[in-house]
Amino acid sequence: MQRSSSIRRIVHGSVRLGSGDQRQATVTLIFAASDPAVIRLVCSGPAPGDWILARHLLDDGLTRPTGDGGVRIRPNLFGAAPVIRVRFVGGGDDRLVELPAEDVAEFLYWTHRLVPRARQRHVLEAESPISELTREAR
Repeated sequence: MQRSSSIRRIVHGSVRLGSGDQRQATVTLIFAASDPAVIRLVCSGPAPGDWILARHLLDDGLTRPTGDGGVRIRPNLFGAAPVIRVRFVGGGDDRLVELPAEDVAEFLYWTHRLVPRARQRHVLEAESPISELTREAR
């Protein structure tokens, strides 16, 4: 049996546009072992979007507010349905994507099973353009 080198998780969340309109959305979380520092988040439906964010930000955002640039993550763990709020700011677009915290936590669990955080650095170094150049020079 061949082991998969990527993980995809489809979750049902919501997207709030800069105008304040909130819409239900299907969101796909994508992780590739070849680029373990990155999570791709793709929204489909009435408010489509495609963003890249750092896996460590999403990890940290499960339990505390994080990010201060174009991606800001805030957990809202109180209430009947705990959510993770991911805000994308910039380029004339301001969106708030809310995802069920349990689904995000499970997705991240499986990403770390595939590429543990401690191994992430080694994968990145092995795949970097500098590594390729030095390998070719040998």
